[in-house]
Amino acid sequence: MTDVLSNLNPLSMREVPNLQRLTALSQRHPSVDPVVVETYLHVLHAGNLLGRLEHRVLQQFGLGHGRFCLLALCEEVGSEGHSPAHLAMECEVSRATITGLVDGLERDGFVERVPDAVDRRTVRVRLTESGQHVLGEVFPAVMEQISAAFEDLKSEDFRRLVQLLESTHSRCGRILGESDAVHETANV
Repeated sequence: MTDVLSNLNPLSMREVPNLQRLTALSQRHPSVDPVVVETYLHVLHAGNLLGRLEHRVLQQFGLGHGRFCLLALCEEVGSEGHSPAHLAMECEVSRATITGLVDGLERDGFVERVPDAVDRRTVRVRLTESGQHVLGEVFPAVMEQISAAFEDLKSEDFRRLVQLLESTHSRCGRILGESDAVHETANV
């Protein structure tokens, strides 16, 4: 028997398989609910496509997703900046990865490292004027593409979709043993 999941990889397919095909899958694997698989594949596929839209815009500015996220996080706190450890936690990457991202953004003149006002042994990362400028151009350009992808949704559709995704996020966090507080804190 072929590996079922490799045949249903949403990152390598143009369309999510139809319910009939997924129902056939559940006949071979009775514990698998085809509606859950269909939903899962649609969420993954939509996320992949949205990521591709974002990537298309970001590459025009010489940015990737990580660099873009780092700039956006730095913008939130203004001149105070964030510690590299906080940035790593928020971006859900290692400190070494954040160091590489900050190094590249600093080399490009978009961020700078400044001594912490309280503990001068540590540094904070903050946007430069050039970083503010590029983020001021790239963020609206990304959101224009993302908004186009959602143009058929009404405001109540957005609210319901967010509720469903938050519920799924919370359940995934519990399954992974992560606290719901992490999700709530990240959204403050």
